[in-house]
Amino acid sequence: MPTDPNLEHLFISVAVAVVALLVIRTLSRLLAGIPFVSPQTVQQALTSAVSDCLILDVRQPAEFNDALGHIKGAINIPLGDIPARLADVRAQLQNHAHVPVYVVCRSGARATSAAKMLKKAGLENVAVMSGGMVRWKRAGLATA
Repeated sequence: MPTDPNLEHLFISVAVAVVALLVIRTLSRLLAGIPFVSPQTVQQALTSAVSDCLILDVRQPAEFNDALGHIKGAINIPLGDIPARLADVRAQLQNHAHVPVYVVCRSGARATSAAKMLKKAGLENVAVMSGGMVRWKRAGLATA
C-alpha cells in the first residue's frame, strides 16, 4: 500500500521536534547539575529511619490541595514565591545541610526551575522528583 510522502514528511518532522525537545530538557537538567529521582526513591527516603529529608512542593496552594493531593509532610511554597523566600529557606536549612531536599510539582517542569534556584542559592543536596505528583499518584503512593 503506497504512503503519502507529505504525511510521511509530517510524521518525521513531528518525531524530530519531540526528540529535540526531550534532548533540550535533559541537557538543561544535566548542565544545572540537578539529579532526578523516582517517586519510589522519595518514598524510601520518607520511610527510612536512618535519613531525614524535606519535600518541597512548588505548586499553587489550590493544586497542593486538589484531587492529586500532596505528599504527607511536604512544605508548600509556590514557585513564584521562592525568590522572595530564598533567604528564609537558606536560614532554615543551614543546620540541616546534609538533608536531601526533594522538589515536586505536578509533572516536573516547575520543580526543575525551583531546584535550579535552590542550587544557585547554595543548597547542595537538591533533587527533582521525576514526573511530579502525576507519577507519584500513578505509582499508587499515599497522598495527604
